[in-house]
Amino acid sequence: MKGKKFTAAEKHFYKKEMEYRKQINALKASYLTAQAALTQANEKIKTLLESQEELKSQVSKLLEYTKLSEDDIKLACKKDQEIAGLLSALRRNCII
Repeated sequence: MKGKKFTAAEKHFYKKEMEYRKQINALKASYLTAQAALTQANEKIKTLLESQEELKSQVSKLLEYTKLSEDDIKLACKKDQEIAGLLSALRRNCII
């Protein structure tokens, strides 16, 4: 005997199995594409939220400055620059 001969039912099963495997592979590829797009969108959202927080902080500082005299504004700006420099130095030294 040269090899096993498949019955009609076995051939039909094999054919259906191949169709389902193709569908599964197509769905996996679609899932991976959607997951990559979702990850990218989440990163963009994170970046935008950080930017929004910075802008909120800047707006609140500007609103504070509108209530100050010119000399007070200069002192406040100098103080903010010193604080930013201190934070930068602390980050460089891995304290924060």
